[in-house]
Amino acid sequence: MSEKNDGGPAVEVPLVNGGVALVSPCDYERVMSYEWRLTTKGYVARRGGNSGSVLLHRFVLNSPPFLDVHHKNERKTDCRRENLDELSPKEHQRMHSHIVTARNIASRIYPLTGTCKTCGTEFVANPDHRGRQTCCSKRCACLAAVAARKEKQVQGLRR
Repeated sequence: MSEKNDGGPAVEVPLVNGGVALVSPCDYERVMSYEWRLTTKGYVARRGGNSGSVLLHRFVLNSPPFLDVHHKNERKTDCRRENLDELSPKEHQRMHSHIVTARNIASRIYPLTGTCKTCGTEFVANPDHRGRQTCCSKRCACLAAVAARKEKQVQGLRR
């Protein structure tokens, strides 16, 4: 048994594919009756259950499927009761919204700047337009729409 600075006492559970997970002493015997492994997403799980696997943090709290389990210190292998919290999915999502925002910004595939097709000036694109913004302002967008309408009329007369 080892003492951790960020919580109560912890017992190390060896994982089949290397490494260890931490659990509270009161859960150790029940946890050790199964073989646990580290998943590709960094969680600790065992085979079995309705979905084919059981996650250690859900097993420790015997959590119902409609609740999420949050790791307070954000270490997925730290499954001590002191480190786990049952939350509604909405509360859990709110706690991690900063991570989702950062991930969205990092994976942005649309250009952040553009060149106005009407006046030719450089502009900072509005991220809500998802790469479709072609003009720097509403004024230029209206001028472009009028020019496109006139071009369509001219092409109609040529036929």
